Amino acid sequence: MTDRLVNTTTAGARVYPSRAVSLHADLLPCILVYFRSETSGRFSESPRIDRRRPQLAVEFVDKIGDPVSLDDRLDAAAAEIEHQIYSDEQLGGNVADLDLSETEWDHQPAGEVPFGAVRLTFELDRYQRRLTDADLAALTDKFERAHVDYETTKGAAASDVVEPEQ
Repeated sequence: MTDRLVNTTTAGARVYPSRAVSLHADLLPCILVYFRSETSGRFSESPRIDRRRPQLAVEFVDKIGDPVSLDDRLDAAAAEIEHQIYSDEQLGGNVADLDLSETEWDHQPAGEVPFGAVRLTFELDRYQRRLTDADLAALTDKFERAHVDYETTKGAAASDVVEPEQ
């Protein structure tokens, strides 16, 4: 993920895959990439697949410098980041889709290095099987018998006993 942002935005090569970076003046401008939170729920019963929705934060941080141009610089950086992220909405096949869900601007005018920041939060959409094919194969090796009751949409009921060939 960070590879697509390196040397493609105003931050240059200063792109870090963590929020835990000490922001010294010589590191700015920079981009921090990290996960904020994740929701998940069942997508499918058989096979059991979860739909996971992690929130990916991409934060551009720069020295305030000229306070009049700060918002313009942050807006320009946000546009650069969006362009790079949307150039591959499946992030190299790692997610099914992504959407920009929130953009936040902030500034810290006090301190050793006064800075401003814009954080773009992307909601990723990915699906994950709870069991791998190897896990399923191990389970089916132990499969001996299943009793299945079901009802058709027209109300007819049926029952089956399934036994694999030995």
